[in-house]
Amino acid sequence: MTCRWRGAGCSGSLRDTFATFPSLGPVLPAMGYSTTQIDDLAKTIDAVPCDVVLLGTPIDLRRRLRVKPPMLRVRYALEEVEAGALERALAF
Repeated sequence: MTCRWRGAGCSGSLRDTFATFPSLGPVLPAMGYSTTQIDDLAKTIDAVPCDVVLLGTPIDLRRRLRVKPPMLRVRYALEEVEAGALERALAF
């Protein structure tokens, strides 16, 4: 999920996530699917002004997440065009 923000307005466990991983930038991660984590995610999304929430999670969060902005599920595929590039990028 992405919103043009920098972790402001985070609720609950997401505050800890942004403190631990400050390089997340404008991405709002779904760090788990427990009731508490979904509630933290919903509160955080509703605290941020955005037009739409893009869901790029493995599960369809529209079934569990209730937020004010509309949600759109997106899919993506990764194709490594240079051998080892992904491994190098993730080795920060």
